[in-house]
Formats: sequence, C-alpha cells, structure tokens
Amino acid sequence: AARSASPWSRARAVLATSSLAERERERLRRQGLTEAEVESEVDAVVAEEVTRAKEAEAPAVSAARSASPWSRARAVLATSSLAERERERLRRQGLTEAEVESEVDAVVAEEVTRAKEAEAPAV
Repeated sequence: AARSASPWSRARAVLATSSLAERERERLRRQGLTEAEVESEVDAVVAEEVTRAKEAEAPAVSAARSASPWSRARAVLATSSLAERERERLRRQGLTEAEVESEVDAVVAEEVTRAKEAEAPAV
C-alpha cells in the first residue's frame, strides 16, 4: 500500500512498524494502558514525528528529499523521538556516544531493510 503512496506515507509506515515503536508500545503497556490506548499513543507519536520532519525538513531528511523514498523513511526514523529514546537507553547502559550512534544506525538500517523486504513482491 505504501508503495504507491507518498514518501511520507512510507516513512510513517516504517516508523509505525519499527522495533523502536514496539519498544514504546511495551513501555505504555507497562504503564497499564489498554491496547487501544497504546495504539492511539503510538499513532500520535508517529504522526507527530512525520509532521515534525515535514515542517522542519531536518538536514538528513532534506538531503534525502531528492533521494529515494527509502532514504526519507530512514532519515525520519533516525531523527525520531523513538530513536532518541533508544539513544538515551543505550547511554544509560554506559555506551560511548560513537557506540550509541552505531547501534541506532544499525537499528534504523535493519528497520528499513525489513520494510523493503516486506514490501517486495513474493517470488
């Protein structure tokens, strides 16, 4: 579905289905929210992130503007608050800033690859 949609729709889909979004869902469940409340909260975060990226055209997103829709999805995910939460979690584990960025880059690359593979037609 995201294939024929805008690059922003693809970015939204990648972010919503990412492991970072899943970690946020788990955090909200631990707070006692119902499944509907959890999904509503995550949907709001994802929508906010895509809107923020559209409005701010963060340097990484702006650079990706002329690149593939996957580059834009990757940039939105990498600059999201969900990615920032993951950075904070890794810092608390004592990782250096370079290690933190390397880990987040790997997660983002993995998420985009997973989404690409999921979108590819079955052979």
